[in-house]
Amino acid sequence: MNYKNILKTEFFKNTYLWIENDKKNFAVDHSFKHIYHVIEYAKVLARLFNLNKKETNLLLISAALHDVGYIKGRENHAENGAEIVKEFLTQQKMNEADIEKIYHAIYYHGGKDVKLFESEISLLLVIADKIDYAKDRYNESKEIHEDIELYRQVNKNELEKLGNKLIIHSYITKNFRQDLLKDNYFYNKLTNFLQFVEKNTKLKISINFITK
Repeated sequence: MNYKNILKTEFFKNTYLWIENDKKNFAVDHSFKHIYHVIEYAKVLARLFNLNKKETNLLLISAALHDVGYIKGRENHAENGAEIVKEFLTQQKMNEADIEKIYHAIYYHGGKDVKLFESEISLLLVIADKIDYAKDRYNESKEIHEDIELYRQVNKNELEKLGNKLIIHSYITKNFRQDLLKDNYFYNKLTNFLQFVEKNTKLKISINFITK
């Protein structure tokens, strides 16, 4: 099964339509916009990390389905999503071993458990998910939150890999205030994850802010 087939299924469409409607007042998108961002980042990561065709497809399926667990609420959405996806892919007659790889990636995409490092697909899914902080992910909200407003000044993110170093190039506006990063909830979550990766792998991930 190709990830593009997944995107055409009623399961994919209806699940994320429900999530989109349920979270329509949220400032941070967790529906189609976010999913397609994660898929695009996953494609780049698959190329940078030299995944073969099959591994790339499994990563992209994981990216497409990683947040379906939100239909049962935010809490434990990764674990719930893994179970939902496993049932769906079993119904689609997917190979059991491939299902387990996708299950593992989605189950651990919260990025807090060392078991995510047992699979390159799992690690790359988490990275693709975590770096989706450019402005077009953040919806206009009546309730202004300065942590979110800061990230609305990030135009786009690009990835570069040099040996064991992965660099996130974040293109920012002149209004982006780097002095506010140390107290920013989202930035602290991201840097904590990057430190977690560095502690448990040989991969070093850094953020390069570029005013443009």
